Order: sequence, then C-alpha cells, then structure tokens
Amino acid sequence: MLMKNLLVPTDFSSNTHAALNYAIDLANKFGAKITLLHTYKLGQRAGVFIGVEKMMKKEALEDMAKQIEQFSGKLVGSASITGEVVKGDAVPTVIRAAGKLEADLIVMGTQGASGLKEVFIGSTTNGVIKSAKVPVLAVPSTYPYQPLDGMVLCVDDRTEYSATLLQPFIVIARHYGAKIEAMHINNGKSDQSIEDKVCALFTEVSYEYHEETRDESIKISDQIAQFVDRTEADMICLVRHDRGLIGNFLHSSVTTSKVFHSKVPILVLHD
Repeated sequence: MLMKNLLVPTDFSSNTHAALNYAIDLANKFGAKITLLHTYKLGQRAGVFIGVEKMMKKEALEDMAKQIEQFSGKLVGSASITGEVVKGDAVPTVIRAAGKLEADLIVMGTQGASGLKEVFIGSTTNGVIKSAKVPVLAVPSTYPYQPLDGMVLCVDDRTEYSATLLQPFIVIARHYGAKIEAMHINNGKSDQSIEDKVCALFTEVSYEYHEETRDESIKISDQIAQFVDRTEADMICLVRHDRGLIGNFLHSSVTTSKVFHSKVPILVLHD
C-alpha cells in the first residue's frame, strides 16, 4: 500500500496549516495527490437573504484558489494538489468525499476558524474518526512540523493485529525510516502472546516493545502522553473499535477530545 490520495479538510484558517503542511510532506514522500475539501452550510435563517449561498460558494472558491497557490510551491516530484468546495454538513461530506476519491488517508486539524466558514474543532474531527473507513491523521493546530523519527503504537488486549490493519502505520514508518515504539499497558500482568503477535508484523522496520504497568494515579491518556515524551516520539497510533478508541486504553469515560490534547499528531486506524 502506498499513500496516493490524501484528503485534507480545510476552513482556510491558519489553524489548518499544520495539517496541510503534514499532508504536503507525506505527498512529497509518496508522490501523492492532495485534495483540499472545504464544506459550507447555510444557517437556518440564511434563506431569507438573496444570494447568500452564491456569495458563500464564491468566497470559498476564491479562498481555495489562494490556499492552493500558497502551498503548491512546497510540492516536489509527482506530488500534486487540487481543491473542492462542497455544500453540506462537515462530517458526512468528508466521509463521502473520502469514498469518492478513494482516499488512503484523511489528514485534518483539530481546531478551526469561526464565523461563516466551517469549524474544524475536536467534535468535527471526532465525528470523522467515528465514521471514516480509512485512517485519519489528526494534527494539532499548534504542531510545528518535523520529520518523523519515532512513532508510538498503543497496543491493547482486544485488537486482532494483522499486517492489513497496521499497514498504513508500517508504511509510513518505513518511508520515513522511523523507529516504532510499541507500548502495551497492563494491569500488573504481561501477555507474551500479544508481544509476539505485534512484533511479528515489524519485519521491515526498527522497533522496540514496551510493557508498561498501569499507573492508577493518573489518567491513562496522561500515561500515554508521558511515554510519548519519554521516547521523544513524533506520532501516536491508536486503533479504533466500534465502541471507541483502542479497547482498554480509552474507556467511555475518556473522550476523544482528551486524546486531542496530545502535542503530537495522532494516527487512528479502524479495526
């Protein structure tokens, strides 16, 4: 698998620049096509104003052209960028676009502008993560892009790890030459079978497996963050199940928005 089609939702604000810069670097690595997607939606009472929709679309098309011009100079080789402006609610529109474009990855920020333009905050990113069938890379709006050197894979007890599931993560690690830090938090008892299954998939990349005992004095998301800081990793990879993120790591009491307090991008795979 190669990352050939990247979908990047944008509201044209500076808050989405971090995600776009990340997507550009991925596109340059893989020779991929970036599709910028802007969604707009009329307010409930906007219909009383003649031409409001035309004005919103015209403004969005102008902003799209400016953003493409602003960032296209950073592309190299066969990498390319294009844009689409679509009327509709953000989450379902992004999901439909991902299917239509056969996107290999959705790259999006976790905050955005307000006003007439679409707002990309944690709830929108959360909605995309819950509904998407393809991997989602959530990039904090304040993240200063830097090349990937280390990636943390949060390993849980519920996931059936396979080459297919982890392929996007491993492909990115291989192309960047990044080391994988596989982290399993246990409740005082390690499981060798989990380590064996996961590590068997890392034949083409550098990795290290870590058994971490659950620290009940802090939130599990904080324990993950501490591990990321300790290993100086540049990305976290989580697996999302139907009921939520990464099995026993993030229970219903720990919301996706708390995960987005991470200082580094989060790659979410879907089991």
